[in-house]
Amino acid sequence: MKRSMQKVTAVILMVILVALAATACGGNNNNTKANGDTSKNGTTNEAKGDNSTSGKKTELLFWSPFSGSDGPFMKKIVDKYNSSQDKYKIKFVIQPNGEYYKQLDVALSTGKERPDLMIMNVDQVPTA
Repeated sequence: MKRSMQKVTAVILMVILVALAATACGGNNNNTKANGDTSKNGTTNEAKGDNSTSGKKTELLFWSPFSGSDGPFMKKIVDKYNSSQDKYKIKFVIQPNGEYYKQLDVALSTGKERPDLMIMNVDQVPTA
């Protein structure tokens, strides 16, 4: 029972983190961009839809060690999020290897295929 509650808590926490990360990546809705790029009438090119990234989703890499029944459950959550909006695409990757934290450490250290989002147990979070 305690183990299943930990899993549910971890899934809920990850959903919250994904939502926070996605909203943190969003821009403001002011009439000026951060770099001050505005058109003659004061509206941004982005607001008019003629920016260079219109139609292109920002992709975020999300690693998870969920190789059991939690994996498909988390994939459904990610798929639902991806279909709910057009700005971001979460690429969900399950790292089923028992060396998940070592793989994560290498990826974060080298910068190669570094995940933007990841699931970590609280006892694995560095505190220094």
